Amino acid sequence: MTRAKALTRRALAQLDEARDPLTCAWFQLKLGLLTEEAGKGDGWAQIAKAQELVRGLPPSAVHAEVLSSAASWGMVHRPGREALATAVRAVELARVVGATVIELGARVTLGTLLAQSGDLEAGLAEMARARDEADEAGLTSVVIRAATNIAVELELAGRWEQAAAEAARAARVARERNRPNSYAGALASHAEALLATGEWDEAATLLDEAKGAARAADVRAWVALLRAHLAHDRGDQPRLVLAVEEVVAALGSSPVVEPQKAVALRHFTMVLAARRGDLQEARAELARALREGFRPGSYPQAWALLTAAAAHEAETRGLPGSAHGRGPVLDALRRAARQLPRPAPVWEGHALLLEADLARAAGANDPRHWEAAALALEPLGRPHPLAQARLRWAEALLDSGTPRRQAPRHEARRPAAAQGSDSGRSPGDPGRFPEDSGRSPGDTGGSPGDMGRSPGDAGRSLAGTGRSPGELLRAAGAAALRLGAAPLRAEAEALALRARIDLDDKPAADPAPTPQALPAAFDPAESFGLTRRERGVLELVAEGLSNRQIAERLHIAPKTASVHVSHILAKLGVAGRGEAAAMAFRLRLVTPQGAAVPGPVR
Repeated sequence: MTRAKALTRRALAQLDEARDPLTCAWFQLKLGLLTEEAGKGDGWAQIAKAQELVRGLPPSAVHAEVLSSAASWGMVHRPGREALATAVRAVELARVVGATVIELGARVTLGTLLAQSGDLEAGLAEMARARDEADEAGLTSVVIRAATNIAVELELAGRWEQAAAEAARAARVARERNRPNSYAGALASHAEALLATGEWDEAATLLDEAKGAARAADVRAWVALLRAHLAHDRGDQPRLVLAVEEVVAALGSSPVVEPQKAVALRHFTMVLAARRGDLQEARAELARALREGFRPGSYPQAWALLTAAAAHEAETRGLPGSAHGRGPVLDALRRAARQLPRPAPVWEGHALLLEADLARAAGANDPRHWEAAALALEPLGRPHPLAQARLRWAEALLDSGTPRRQAPRHEARRPAAAQGSDSGRSPGDPGRFPEDSGRSPGDTGGSPGDMGRSPGDAGRSLAGTGRSPGELLRAAGAAALRLGAAPLRAEAEALALRARIDLDDKPAADPAPTPQALPAAFDPAESFGLTRRERGVLELVAEGLSNRQIAERLHIAPKTASVHVSHILAKLGVAGRGEAAAMAFRLRLVTPQGAAVPGPVR
């Protein structure tokens, strides 16, 4: 690639733009493509130069290729009306001059832009016709590109089985015709569909193969992002860190990264900060993502980022210092969600997940929100988010035994993205978190109110669905086990231990438990084997104390405090103090006020 760039630059240096503008324009397009493939830029400067060179000249194949390149660049970086109009012009001009290869490529771009604009069926049909005509003409690159783009658009519409089949077709053609980079891209598209449908082992195999075949920087980055996705959901921290590093290396010095990749990278960078226990850096990464905004085509990655941010706010609720600034963060998440499209039922499901986590983060963990999310996701064939919703639904049912303020039913059912909790502020930049405006920390003003339930309601099914906490937990735990989603399985097991539910029982054999049925002396820390001293130390870790401060508080040696902390981390299966504190609050090992849950002396 380096040699190709050098030869292209040498050719441009020897050519006279005034005498041979078409040849110069052609070389500019090739230079732009090489620049983008190397991760050294987005290639737009070269496309713009080529447009300038052909402006005012008679129609030609080069002129058609310039328009087609501009439309393709717009499809990736700035999808919208302008890119769509450019694609239409490229197709028309290519037909006029008889440039069949360029015409078919431009039709693939046109079909993709039509699908992105909301006319999915028309876009898929245009791409399929171009793919079939290219196949008859033996135009391998067009066939592979069309099949891959069809797969991507099918994935966005939630039609994963069709997407997997189309991506497999593209991979087969690329392999047979020795196109390694296209093969890697098709494998990645196939793996993305399999990740959605829960076929994680097969997806991992495809991604390993794609990593070895990928040549261009953008494909290497895409493969690495999917590997990060898989590592995140499996709880494999080392592989997640490595995959994020691979993404950064692949994208290189490119001044403009594709929106999808930019948002996904922000997501995983935020997740890594959260897992380190660095709440402020996680919030800062979110703020940067919101300032940059979510451009067309990046909404799947945006939904994932917003939901992860809301879940992190919910899981750190009660940690020392976490309440300060939470209200503005939740407000910012709501404003961003209101701007995201929901073109298919799967994205409605993600919006409901976000709504439920926003309510949980605000202290109103309403079972009805998780019920709505779970029921929306059930028919869609996405086992991991469905298992997450079922787990949280069970948790909310078990937690709802404490009487709470009754919220109006219409308010509790409103989507979080539509609730609007700006408290009279101007919308402003959604990437900037506004001040609290005098609210108490964590009070977002737009979350549904807590539901008023009698203690006995906690174990009963909701809204006539017949779901009990035991049934929901067993379904979530079984899905997590099948997927290899270690964090989800660990949470299901911990919650089951706390509620005295056997995850291996059949649903019919387990009557729905209620908080009153639990022994009064039940200690959730007992399931982790924590001693009374370790519970006391965990309480102080959750307060944010250092080993020396813990030693001073408990009148023990700093080395002894360090040993206790090490034992706690090992028993909880976490890597750091921040993660231990978050887990302690989430699993009720300590109370939000910092007092350890009482347990028997051992």
